[in-house]
Parts: sequence; structure tokens; C-alpha cells
Amino acid sequence: MKLTTLAAICAALVGIGCNPPPPQPTATKTSEGDASTAQAGVNAAQNRSALVRFVNAEPTIDKAEITFGDQKAFSEVAYRGVTPYQELPSDRREFRLSGAGAANALASNVEGLTAGRHYTLVAMRGPDNRALLSAFSEPMKPPAAGKANVRIINAATNEGDLALYNTGANDRIFDGVKFGDGTSFKEIDAGPAVLELRSHNRKTAGKRVQNRTLEAGKFYTLIALGDGNQETLFIQDELR
Repeated sequence: MKLTTLAAICAALVGIGCNPPPPQPTATKTSEGDASTAQAGVNAAQNRSALVRFVNAEPTIDKAEITFGDQKAFSEVAYRGVTPYQELPSDRREFRLSGAGAANALASNVEGLTAGRHYTLVAMRGPDNRALLSAFSEPMKPPAAGKANVRIINAATNEGDLALYNTGANDRIFDGVKFGDGTSFKEIDAGPAVLELRSHNRKTAGKRVQNRTLEAGKFYTLIALGDGNQETLFIQDELR
């Protein structure tokens, strides 16, 4: 039922309190077969919290750990692992990445988290063979009717700039995405798609993601991984 219709019904009911249904959680699925749900952003905002998840795209760290200031946020996250979103204080603190049991941080990143906003924190291996830790803010704004939201994060060491094509529609979605960077979400037509990541350092096409049916209203994140092996991690989110 549309909220406008619900509001009209509520207005017609004299003496009866009526509120629209509360926001629903964020549901996540990954190409690794993991699934999770997270609290809606508006609820986190009421708690003065942000919603943060962690992706371990650093192939040399098998059991990654993340702290946020003095608070342990994530632990024992395997390579290619995607954690559920969890609430963290909407403060400016230092994220620190380490391996399980490591005494010193392997990488760090100071971030100011905004209450109610979603973030994806990604560990990756830099061209200098050192670990990096990047945070990507992701406003979860539903796409228009019949559309899906798509973005990419380039965590592929030494692959150069990346482009994303929907080869089925002969459509270039993104181009020139540098290592360590991520795009904003972009609306594309929902339906069958053949998504292909292409590297500017290669003459041949990059790894083609499996044929996908992109569902209207959902969010899709493609993370390019690895050093020359053209791995891809595919994440699907929805507000439901």
C-alpha cells in the first residue's frame, strides 16, 4: 500500500492513531553465498550511529581484524569475506586493520561517520605491496521504478583503471575508475545483464561476471580483486 494512500486512510479515521510502517532492514547477499540483514539507516540515526560493514579484499590477510578507535568492530574475516552491517558510533575515529593476533596495525584510515549512513570498509593490497584501508560512503537512495543501482570498487592491484560494461546492452556504465577508488551508485535498467570489467592495462576484455538478472529497486556492488587473476566479488543489497 502506498504511503499516500495510507495517510489518506489515517486522516479519515477519527480518534484513531495511525503511523506509517517502520523502515525495514537492509538485506545483503554476496557471490560467496553469504546473506545478512541490517537495521534501517533511520533507526541507526536515532541511535546516533552509522552502519558499517567490512570487506576483506586483501589476499595476504586470512583473518583480518578491524578496530574503530578503542572498539573492536570486526574479527577473523577471511579473504573475500563480507561482514553484515553493524552499528558504530557516529564519531571521527581511526579504523585500524590487522591480522588475527598481530601486535601492530597493517593499515589505518581516519573517518568521520555520519549517523544513519551506510559505509563499506575495504582492505586491499597496494602496488607497493602494503595493505590499504578505504571507506566508501553509500547513500541508500532507492532507484527509480524499473531501475537498479550499480557501482564498482577497484581493489585490483596493478590492473590500472577499470571500466564496467553491460555487454548485453552494449552500454558502458563506468570508465576510468582508478585503483583504490569507488564510484557512486548509478541507475541502470533492471533485467538480464552481462556485466564485464575491463582493465586499461589489458588488451583483452576483463573477467566477465556471470549473466545476472538485476532486480528493480536493488543495489549491486562489484569489487575487482586480485593481482592479474581478474577475480570479482559481487554484492547485492536491498531495502525491504
